Amino acid sequence: MKKINVILAGFAVLSLAVSCNGFLGSIGVKAPGVDVKIDRQSEVAFVRVADLDGNSHVKTATDGELYIEKEAKEPVKATTSLTSGKNTISGKLTIDGSDLPSVAKPVDGELVNAGVIVTVENPAPDPVEFDGTLVIDDKSGDIPSDKMIVPEGDVKSFGLLKEEKTDLHTQLGYEDPIILPESFSDPISDGIDEIVIKDMSVTPKKGSKAPAAAETYEFTVKAKYYSSLSYKPGAKVHIDKTFDDLGILIDVDDIFKEYDIYFDIESTVPFDIKFSASSPDGLTGTSEDVVKAGEPGKPVKSSIVLHVVDNSGKKVNAISTATLSLDLTAGQNSKFAKGQTLKIDTSKLTIVKL
Repeated sequence: MKKINVILAGFAVLSLAVSCNGFLGSIGVKAPGVDVKIDRQSEVAFVRVADLDGNSHVKTATDGELYIEKEAKEPVKATTSLTSGKNTISGKLTIDGSDLPSVAKPVDGELVNAGVIVTVENPAPDPVEFDGTLVIDDKSGDIPSDKMIVPEGDVKSFGLLKEEKTDLHTQLGYEDPIILPESFSDPISDGIDEIVIKDMSVTPKKGSKAPAAAETYEFTVKAKYYSSLSYKPGAKVHIDKTFDDLGILIDVDDIFKEYDIYFDIESTVPFDIKFSASSPDGLTGTSEDVVKAGEPGKPVKSSIVLHVVDNSGKKVNAISTATLSLDLTAGQNSKFAKGQTLKIDTSKLTIVKL
């Protein structure tokens, strides 16, 4: 009986120690296992987290969904006569993707809809066939001229696509879809760094009468890149922010070598999100927990523990400027839209090692 009582007493002491963790922290005791109360809340619009609210190339559809539209730096205008053969259009079109947000360039997987829209203005009194070379990042191929026919005195837009989507056609208003060979179409849906259209020319359509050599016409060619910010299941995007960017304040004026931070996060963002942290002076934070996908009107709450090893020698509150990496994984119907938020409740810090 005495042995049983000793065991029960041991459990009682253990239970008391656990229940007192918060109390010990509140009276200033610093030791492994002690909780330090944080109790801070923040709410952030995810368009800000993903750097989508200040980018002029991010557009909003009528239903609130976001998409990318980036035009070539300037159109190409070239005056040429139309002979029986190819007639060169001097110059090239360049679409620079360097200033597009990082979420427009999945680190893995694909965007649902993406394409290059080419618009050709033909002032001549006869139809012409347009062709050129399309270079997307490090892949290139010929634009099929027999599919790019512009009627006389007309302007026509063509969608150069990896695959045809009805909603893409409706939104962009191109007249003819042209499905590109897989050999160089993949980068369209992977997120672009640069698109170049060069070696352009126009040829009188077969069967049409070639104008006299003395007659010249100014052809105008424009181009733009479009992509949805919708992702195929399994696609991954990466965002680097700071704790400050997410409104997370860890106001602890002590130095700990190792500790756990506890969050409850309510998400209406339709991606699973994993967090990690780092700083160049020796802080690393890891978590096996996942912020589960939600959607506007249907928030999902997840409990997250971030385990921090800090060899920087700085006080805990310096973590506010550490890099907070967000790795997002798309599920079904994952997309960026207005109204998506993260509500973050930072409840406590538990000391692991002084």
